[in-house]
Amino acid sequence: MLAPKEDQRWSPAFRAAAHPTWFLRLDPDIERSYGRVDFAVDHHRGLVDELRAHGDPFGIHVHYHRWDERRQVVYSDHANVDCVALDWAAGWHLGSATLRAARRRAQP
Repeated sequence: MLAPKEDQRWSPAFRAAAHPTWFLRLDPDIERSYGRVDFAVDHHRGLVDELRAHGDPFGIHVHYHRWDERRQVVYSDHANVDCVALDWAAGWHLGSATLRAARRRAQP
C-alpha cells in the first residue's frame, strides 16, 4: 500500500484536499494465503491509521474465490449464493470492526 504524499492530497481543480477511498480485500482467500482475513490492515496498521487520521474513507473488497484442494487452484464461485453471502457477511463484520478500531486509534 502506498499513501499519497501531503503535496499530492491537494486537488487544485476542486480547491480542496483529495480523500481517496481505500478498499481493503477481506475474504477467505486472503486468510488462506496470509493467515488472517485482515492481513492488509494488520500488516499496514500504521499506514491505515495515518490515512484514517487524514479523513480518507475505507471500504471492503471481497472476492468470491474458493480453493480446490484436489486441483490445487483458486476459482471464482459466483454461482454459490450461500457462499457469496457468507463471504460478504464475514468481510463486512470483520472490516467494520477493524476499521472502527483504526478510527479510534486515529482520534486524538
